[in-house]
Amino acid sequence: MQVSDKDLIPINEELDMCRVHLEMFNAKQSKEFILETKNIGPETKIPPMVFHTLVENGLTHSVEEKGRFELEQIESKRETEFIFKTEPLKGQTFDGEGLGMAYIKSRLEQGFPGKWLLKSGPKENAWQTNIKIIK
Repeated sequence: MQVSDKDLIPINEELDMCRVHLEMFNAKQSKEFILETKNIGPETKIPPMVFHTLVENGLTHSVEEKGRFELEQIESKRETEFIFKTEPLKGQTFDGEGLGMAYIKSRLEQGFPGKWLLKSGPKENAWQTNIKIIK
C-alpha cells in the first residue's frame, strides 16, 4: 500500500516485497519457491508491483511443490532489459492476456510513457517475460 501511489520505486524495494511474499506463501502452503537475481542495479527504478505481479502469476499457475523465479537485468546505452523466468513450467498453456499482464502494461506506460516493450510466453521449461525500458 505504501508504494501504490508512486510511479517508480527502487528495484530493491520491489524485490524485498517479492521475497516477503514468497516467504509467506512457502510457509502457508508448505512449498519451496525462491527468487534469484543477477546484475540488478541498485539505482534502478521501476513501477511498483511489476515483478511482484509476475511472482504472483507464477505461484497461481504452478502445480509444483517447489520452483524458482529468476530476474536478470541487462544494461546497454539504449535500454535496460529485464528477463524474468518462472521455472518449472509443466504442460501449461495460456490464451490471451490476464489481469496481471494488463496491470504490468499499464504501470509500465505510467512510468515510461511510450518507452517500453513487453514480451511474455513459454520458453524451454520456463515462462519468460522480457521487459525493455528504452532510455
